[in-house]
Amino acid sequence: MKQRIGFIRERAEALTGLLVALLGGFIGLAAWAAQAEVRARAGFESGPNWSVLYAELPLTVLVGAGCALAAWWLPRVGGLRLSGAGAAGRAVLVLTVLTAFWLVADGWYAGLPVQVPDVKP
Repeated sequence: MKQRIGFIRERAEALTGLLVALLGGFIGLAAWAAQAEVRARAGFESGPNWSVLYAELPLTVLVGAGCALAAWWLPRVGGLRLSGAGAAGRAVLVLTVLTAFWLVADGWYAGLPVQVPDVKP
């Protein structure tokens, strides 16, 4: 019976980690998409800026998923005692880290200079 409970607990932990990673990736995608069209259209000599798609999108999604997984995993490994129930404390920590990630990414993209595409008459 104890083996069965341990197996179910491991499965629940793995499923929770997957859901946390998906949530972090979605937050990264949403942070990237905020001004993506404006950044993509403001390329060099009126050409599209492909680095917005090929570099910024995967990096933002991966960093969002990584931040969420780190916030979910470190309290368990580090033996941190969070206030409240263990799962609820970890959920609050993950949401706090993802909110901070959203604000940092939004501030980063808002601070970039917006280039107006050249219009040739």
